[in-house]
Amino acid sequence: MRVGQRGQGLGQRRDVLAERGSIVDLPTYLQAAYGMGATQAGLALNPYVLTFMAVCSLAGARISARGRFRPYLIAGAAVAVLGVGFGLLMQSLVVVAQNAASLADLAAATSAVVSVRGLGLSLGVAVFGTLLSRELQGRAPGPAATVAAVPDVLFWGAPAAAVLVALMVLLPRKGRRAAPEEATA
Repeated sequence: MRVGQRGQGLGQRRDVLAERGSIVDLPTYLQAAYGMGATQAGLALNPYVLTFMAVCSLAGARISARGRFRPYLIAGAAVAVLGVGFGLLMQSLVVVAQNAASLADLAAATSAVVSVRGLGLSLGVAVFGTLLSRELQGRAPGPAATVAAVPDVLFWGAPAAAVLVALMVLLPRKGRRAAPEEATA
């Protein structure tokens, strides 16, 4: 199978590893640190989700108009603000995979990216859950221990972010355009 030959899979997995930290661990942190209920902590993520959706839409429109995705991917990998960074990355990585695939493999490339994203999220749940359990060992159970442990766990995402920035810099400057005979097939 020709899908995924350009290494987008590793970037997708790292991306969702970090996303897992923001979506799963942040509500836990808000519950422990600020005494929020589960629903209130989930709703506190609305600014993140709304920013993610807006930035994802704007980046997608700009990439479609200009055909250049690399600056958005590098910026998304480097930006620490969660909604903005993931908004620049998530859909842009799908576009990169689609541009690397022939028209015959377009559906397979898209589904492969979504599958790898799901695998990365599962891996993130496992890895960061294990790190959180490790950080909580030897501490008295309770909100104070969780408040102290979650930032330490999220800190471990920094090396993965550095790898992602390096991978994004290695991507080609522009996407491959379909040849006219390919577009009409």
